Amino acid sequence: METYPSISVNFKAEVFVEELGDEAVILNSENEHYYGLDSTGLRFWQLLTKHGNTQDTVIEFISEYDLDEQTAHRDLAKLIVDLEKAGLLEICHA
Repeated sequence: METYPSISVNFKAEVFVEELGDEAVILNSENEHYYGLDSTGLRFWQLLTKHGNTQDTVIEFISEYDLDEQTAHRDLAKLIVDLEKAGLLEICHA
């Protein structure tokens, strides 16, 4: 079994989330950047806000979805990078 480093994130106080059914829009009120999430992205977001790190997020996510761990880590990492670029969260560096 391959191991993946756990990445921790901080959510910015000026970020607001509006869930619209099984999708969501995330808005940074400071820089007015926004990001749309489909149902999978929304679930990643919910679990990431719950756990604050990728390892626990992926463990819970793959227990709910028919997805392998490697793919879940890859998809979550891409989402985190996209959200960081949009100013919606910060990656914590140890």
